[in-house]
Amino acid sequence: MRNRLFFPAHWLSLLIVYLFALTTLGKGIKDYRSREVKLHKKPRKIASATLASDEILWLILQETEALHRLLAVSVFADNTQYSNIADQVKKTVPYRIGKSTENLVNAAPDLAILASFNRPDLIKKIEQIGIKTFVLPEFRKIKDIFQAINTIGTLIHEEEAAKVVTRKFKEGIKTLSQAGKKLKEKPRVLGWAPNGTVSGCDTLFHDFVEIAGGHNVLNDYSIRGWPRLSKELMLNLDPEIVVVSGNSDDRDEILKNLAKEPYTKNWSAVKQKKIVVIPARYLSTPSPYAVNGIKKLQIEIFNFAGQPRMSQIESLPFQDTEGLWRSPNAKNLTQASESLLMGLTLDSSNS
Repeated sequence: MRNRLFFPAHWLSLLIVYLFALTTLGKGIKDYRSREVKLHKKPRKIASATLASDEILWLILQETEALHRLLAVSVFADNTQYSNIADQVKKTVPYRIGKSTENLVNAAPDLAILASFNRPDLIKKIEQIGIKTFVLPEFRKIKDIFQAINTIGTLIHEEEAAKVVTRKFKEGIKTLSQAGKKLKEKPRVLGWAPNGTVSGCDTLFHDFVEIAGGHNVLNDYSIRGWPRLSKELMLNLDPEIVVVSGNSDDRDEILKNLAKEPYTKNWSAVKQKKIVVIPARYLSTPSPYAVNGIKKLQIEIFNFAGQPRMSQIESLPFQDTEGLWRSPNAKNLTQASESLLMGLTLDSSNS
């Protein structure tokens, strides 16, 4: 009788796992620069130089109780004006990345995650040190946040944890979207910054408004990004709600300034005092914590429409445990806007 090759079942299982590892762990992921980044081994020491990746990494690693792998975050992660994880990272993450690369060198990460707006010369300097980098693309849509979660999960070999974060975020967005669709008439909403910039289409703010149940008034003019508008165009906008990123204590001053200007004083939102001020960490966050900003905006839109708040939005994932209505400690936050956060770079005064 001929000899037969016999493989125990557990050997076959090990072979399948090994072959899967060969095909996945060596797979490259293209970053913002179209450069393929490969990580054959799970990175044990991770650094983040952008607030978006700070928060996404925190949520993913929290799922697997592996927060010890996060050795460095951006200097903005400690700032309660902008960050949703300020209290947590102060206690657990040792290094901060700002203008200087010194802390990054000291952290000696296996992987550094940066943003498209980080200075190219500093990214090059980091790479010359021998640190592997991955540059995230811009965040202009809610879908970009979902993509970043999956990309980061793959990079750090935490795909399953990333799927959990994605699922929770998707559930929150779905709940808010379903509530927003119940509004028969969508109020005209304008995202405004005291420096004159506005939030048009192709921005996170636009998606926030649409999900919350409003209508971005700049969509009627096909205005994209964060431009400054001509006075003639501003006269014709007539938003019913004006949303500003900042401290709620500054609301009266913002309303006063808008009421003074000849091209904004006749807006319905100004006449009816429908000025909504939302903390920057809720309104501009390119992470799953965005559910906080959308919820706050949705509550204001419901109030404007004279409809009661939807009960199902009270139990959303990633909510601020200290309460959605808590304002940041800083007083002078009215200049903060989505365009400001999009412009944050490694060239910070902090190191």
